[in-house]
Amino acid sequence: MSTPPTPSTDQVRADFDRLATLEGPGPDHNAVYHRFLLDHVPPRAGEALEVGCGRGEFARALARRAARVTAIDLSPEMIRIARERSVGLANLEIVEADILSFPLEESRYDYIASIAMLHHVEAGAVLVKLARALRPGGRLAILDVRSARGPLEHILALSAGGWMRLLSGRLRPDPAVHAAWAEHGRRERYLTYAEALSLGRAYLPRCTVRRHVLWRYSIVWAKPGGAA
Repeated sequence: MSTPPTPSTDQVRADFDRLATLEGPGPDHNAVYHRFLLDHVPPRAGEALEVGCGRGEFARALARRAARVTAIDLSPEMIRIARERSVGLANLEIVEADILSFPLEESRYDYIASIAMLHHVEAGAVLVKLARALRPGGRLAILDVRSARGPLEHILALSAGGWMRLLSGRLRPDPAVHAAWAEHGRRERYLTYAEALSLGRAYLPRCTVRRHVLWRYSIVWAKPGGAA
């Protein structure tokens, strides 16, 4: 199947180095789904991996569920902040790396997660690599940004975003943060739900693909051959 073009690795790295220092006080749309992703961590998980860890919020939560967590990100600035905020978590290793070149041992991980990372890479190649790195019975949980289609989807997404800002007490986004994300987003192309469904079915047979509000979709897959 065809996949959309992706921005260059150097451009993505530069964007997130800039965004790392512009953390705003407003709501984080990805963090809304951390609980959903954690619910798919297998019981007594040994080795876990997060790809595209950013400042490490999810990796730190994951380190409370798995015996050992490796978290990787392309951005040196994101990695610097993640390490600063993760001092004292001996079972969490934070590594600056590109998932396309980072060596993953076959059948090593009980759980792999990625949050808003897949649209930055050649999705099919990465899904194949992550699937191979899972042990039989291990679980892969992906959350990514999707392109809304139709008036109803746009209304639902905008309404959910508005409620999040209201509950956080910040009705207007920080201008600098908003401008930086808008510039980054200008170079990106997000899958529709239909495309995400096709992608999952092509590379991860019997996976579950769900549409979420806040412009998100998820793909969850249990690797055959072990306990689900």
